[in-house]
Amino acid sequence: MRIFLLILLPRWRSLFQVFVPETLHKNTVKVSVIGVVPMLRRLAIGRPRGNTSTSIIPTAATQQREISTGHNAITLPGPPMPPMIPTDPVVPIDFNPHIEWYEFPKEIFDMKFPYTRDECIKYVDERWDSTADEMADKYGMRVSPPPKIPFWFAYFTAGMYLWYELWSAYRGSGNHPTWPMFREAIRNSPNCPTADDDEIFLDQWRNPVLRQRESKYDQFWAWKPVVKKEVANPHSIPYQVPPTSEWVHMTSKT
Repeated sequence: MRIFLLILLPRWRSLFQVFVPETLHKNTVKVSVIGVVPMLRRLAIGRPRGNTSTSIIPTAATQQREISTGHNAITLPGPPMPPMIPTDPVVPIDFNPHIEWYEFPKEIFDMKFPYTRDECIKYVDERWDSTADEMADKYGMRVSPPPKIPFWFAYFTAGMYLWYELWSAYRGSGNHPTWPMFREAIRNSPNCPTADDDEIFLDQWRNPVLRQRESKYDQFWAWKPVVKKEVANPHSIPYQVPPTSEWVHMTSKT
């Protein structure tokens, strides 16, 4: 197997450690496959192993700082290396920035609000449960909240805008007919079917339970008025009275 890995793959050259036997001649171009040992991991940074006197693997000398700005000083010479096998016990990563005391903002380090959340909630509850006079008698100070002028002005502006939008929509819409207008138009149409005084509706004729129940308490609920004789029924066929001049001579009356 010819050594083309070290020529065609210079970026992976550090991943392999080639051990050449001393008995191998200089002009020999073949190397045993067992001689190429893949080094898939590297030693701990700055800590060479004790059993190796000389190591050809470059070690990255990096300043280890346990602060949030430590990433600015990272310098790793050479090609990127695979992750190392640490000799010390593995500490779980907490992903928390380790900020020193001098790296804290001044407003966080020396706080000007020395009250906890529970104290704040307790004070707010006390303000809600007691009057201004009780608080003044207890603490010797009367607190008058300032008028929140921009806050209420924003609410007033929002209300005016909403009223303007609704009024514009009302004025911009035309006079549409409502249900009473449709009802009158249907009743005044010549095709509108009407129920005379002596008629009952089909649902009352098919299901008389409601009519019977209501007539138990109201005797005139199911009262049917007198039949009218002069009913204008457009669907009725008028009775044609035949003239008697053709057959009246056949009777015995003279």
